[in-house]
Amino acid sequence: MSTLRRRWSLLWMFSPALVLAAIATSSQVSSWARASDGDLFTRIDRYIQQEMDNSHIPGIAIAILKGGDVVHRQGFGHDGHGRGITPETPFPIGSLTKSFTALATRQLAEAGRISLDDPVQQYLPWFQVADVDASSRITVRHLLNQTSGLSRASGIEPVIEESQASLQEIVRDLKNTPLNRPVGQSYEYSNLNFAVLGLLVETVSGQPWTTYIERHVFAPIGMSDSYSTFDAAREAGMTAVHQYWFGVPVRTALAYLPGLASTGYLASSADDMASYLAVYLSKGMARDTRLLSAAGIEEMLAPSTDEVTVRRLSTSFTARYGEGWLVGSFGGARDARWHLGDLPSFTAWMILLPDSDQAVVLLTNIGNPAEVGGGNSVLSRLPQGVVRLLRNEPPPSGVTVTRFYAIFDAIVVGILGTLMWLMVSLMRSRPDLTASPDGGPWFPVARTATPVVVGLGVAALLLLGAPMITLLSWNAMWRFMPDLTLVILAISALCAGCGVVRAGQLARWFTRG
Repeated sequence: MSTLRRRWSLLWMFSPALVLAAIATSSQVSSWARASDGDLFTRIDRYIQQEMDNSHIPGIAIAILKGGDVVHRQGFGHDGHGRGITPETPFPIGSLTKSFTALATRQLAEAGRISLDDPVQQYLPWFQVADVDASSRITVRHLLNQTSGLSRASGIEPVIEESQASLQEIVRDLKNTPLNRPVGQSYEYSNLNFAVLGLLVETVSGQPWTTYIERHVFAPIGMSDSYSTFDAAREAGMTAVHQYWFGVPVRTALAYLPGLASTGYLASSADDMASYLAVYLSKGMARDTRLLSAAGIEEMLAPSTDEVTVRRLSTSFTARYGEGWLVGSFGGARDARWHLGDLPSFTAWMILLPDSDQAVVLLTNIGNPAEVGGGNSVLSRLPQGVVRLLRNEPPPSGVTVTRFYAIFDAIVVGILGTLMWLMVSLMRSRPDLTASPDGGPWFPVARTATPVVVGLGVAALLLLGAPMITLLSWNAMWRFMPDLTLVILAISALCAGCGVVRAGQLARWFTRG
């Protein structure tokens, strides 16, 4: 599989219970269409609260801009530490970080310290991928546009492994990384592109990437609730993050990966992200300081690649890539600039709407990789619903997490209950191998030994097949999808138990015989 999202999807599809859930689950018709009274922002808040309640989302922060000014800001729910979410609460923002790295690269280009069409080796002479010839042809612009040929799968491997390698170690390890398409040919999203850009920023500026972002982006914008490390963010009250366990949100750990900091490890608040988006609506101005020229902002937001259709959180998006931004339709807006940042424990969205001079940031302290049956569709539905409401259109409706897990949990209970009943029945039965029906003298043995073959075979298939199909280790499966991993282990144990019980009975029968 080429992406972590597809791996998570396969992991869900691996469970027959979830396939049935996908068939049984149908889209819910939202009652929102009947709730059209009140002013716009009241309706938006009601919509968000309704979706939160229906999907047990712990906390959300939102900010909406018009013409560079914040016109609405709100926090909903709690942060997992007993505090209410506010617009000042820091959240991890994931891959929204890429636009910060792109902005830093553009700043250095406008200062004359980087040329976007120079080969990367101009600044990092040792830079190399597995294809030595291709290494010399990868330019800074290829990295910004995600057209270097580096794959999404290669960029996700360090995330799966929770690598603690440094930024330089991550980039130096690319000498063993193959490209999966010719340099400059077409777009493919990869964290590795922005890891290399992070090291370029460090090398050219003479400052750590974290320091550069703090001094040249956070400070001039006034982003006082934004942090370049999770340790600093946690000290300042960053929200806890959550995963669903059978539909119940549970706090979980979130690792900081230093080698991928420039690709997805900033933390920020809805207020601060609103100030950041205002820079783009204001053509590069932050308060009284120019961060980037109007032309530079325009080039960052311009589509620069082929058009692709990607599936994110149970929704298909057709877009082209700019520099840290996707360009395409979003939530009823035909010409939006947007980006998603997510892991199984949080979701972050930022959207620019050039035609209406508006912007939206929506931060959520829970994630969900369950693509089957639209189990995580609420997390992409929320920002699209806000955009639709801003355009006086009804928000979309769909499957809620509560409904999805009600079906999933019921099927899981049914499967586990049936297996437990079979095991108890086997324990109470006594195999009789004395009869010799028309099938021959060995037919009773084969028939009686069937639970051994089937039980142990299914257990082996699950235990060996899940990591092979998903390309995830058991440790990674546990981190990314703990409830489904627990179900797979429980089904495997019960199947193996049925086989062991019958094998023991057969052994005792033959011993007595």
